[in-house]
Amino acid sequence: MRRTYQLELHRLENGWFRARSEEFGLELDASSPTQAVTHMRTAMERDGVNRMIALQPIPAPDTKEIEDGIQYAFVDTDIEHEYEKVNPKSVKRTISLPAWMDCAIRVSGVDASKLFQNAAAKYLEQTESPPCTIDSVDKLKEMVPKDILDQYLNETIVEKFSR
Repeated sequence: MRRTYQLELHRLENGWFRARSEEFGLELDASSPTQAVTHMRTAMERDGVNRMIALQPIPAPDTKEIEDGIQYAFVDTDIEHEYEKVNPKSVKRTISLPAWMDCAIRVSGVDASKLFQNAAAKYLEQTESPPCTIDSVDKLKEMVPKDILDQYLNETIVEKFSR
């Protein structure tokens, strides 16, 4: 989903330009207004992706009253698109199996990917899994079917915020 944010641009005494995003709480300096806006877009998209990974909301665009003496720029971002680039929904893994097991799987016509996802989910249920942290989310997504992962994450989030 594309969002357009308003940036403040200030010319500094040293000739550089400062771009400021109130929604994201970001501020950076660059040698030209174009560079300031370009670097700010990248910083806002990275911040938005980090918020999505941490299950935090992305700030909503907010247009402020234009004040005299301040230059403004508008930045168009697509944070969800950037998130999909760094956090794919599935990961291709290569595993080694005994030849007889591979033969049995092929003859039975079972979807091998689904079989291994279910086996990983069952294994995780039987072992004491570590609490879900930002670092472990990607590892969980590699091993666990989406419905089980969603249930686990929802329970973890409810438990974390109900304390």
